[in-house]
Amino acid sequence: DSVDARRYPVRLQSSSLPQSVDVEAQPTSNLQHSQPVEKYWDWKYSSRIHYFTAGSSGPILVLVHGFGVGAYHYERNIEELAKSCRVYSVDILGQGSSWPQADVSSADSLFYSIDTWVDQITSFLTEVAGAGPDDPAYIAGNSLGGLLAVAVGAERP
Repeated sequence: DSVDARRYPVRLQSSSLPQSVDVEAQPTSNLQHSQPVEKYWDWKYSSRIHYFTAGSSGPILVLVHGFGVGAYHYERNIEELAKSCRVYSVDILGQGSSWPQADVSSADSLFYSIDTWVDQITSFLTEVAGAGPDDPAYIAGNSLGGLLAVAVGAERP
């Protein structure tokens, strides 16, 4: 199972390849990176919701992780996405660093469920990201986060 070199020609001329690259000498003035900032938001159930944010212009993009992970799941993506979006990577309640800060009474009816997390993300969109009812916002998720993204989209088209 060899590759036919005639179908996939590769020609390298060693004289055209740089022998070394001086990273210090590279211009950085046109690199506009938005480093993620770690923040917390006080939500219901005496909870403190952890999230990262980056970017100052463009549409709102909320990243939602899968079960058992956290907002850090997207740490390698946030900076690049922040070049064109206002990015938020949020922990869902009971995951990552987002937990109730006090005992929740049975009257509060806290259940770690799809309904709770959809309510959390919908509240996050308006209270933290500043999305109005007619403002476009995008939600992307992995695994459980994908399910939550679809559920929020169905509730807030």
